[in-house]
Amino acid sequence: WRTPFGYLALAGLLVGGAATLAAKESGEALASRVGLPQQHANLGSALTFVTFWLIVCALGWFVVSGVKGARWWLSIVLAIAAGALAVTTSVLTIAAGHTGASAVWASRVAALR
Repeated sequence: WRTPFGYLALAGLLVGGAATLAAKESGEALASRVGLPQQHANLGSALTFVTFWLIVCALGWFVVSGVKGARWWLSIVLAIAAGALAVTTSVLTIAAGHTGASAVWASRVAALR
């Protein structure tokens, strides 16, 4: 199961990494229209950084776990690091999305009240 699903998982991570970069670029373009929400920008930068290291750890784990005679502890360390980075990526994605939506829509919603 490792090979087909492993490649699929890595492909998903790469697509997610590309989407993170695209979101960062689009956010920078949007900032010229709505201003730069600093907290959102900081979260987006952190998300890009964490996503990069998630991909590195997951790729490292995939390679190391498939090599016979590889250090077993390295596979465990990479798996734990990838898991922690995946959780961090999820939290940062939610936080960045929320702060970005608040920055764009807060004034419009307030005007309706």
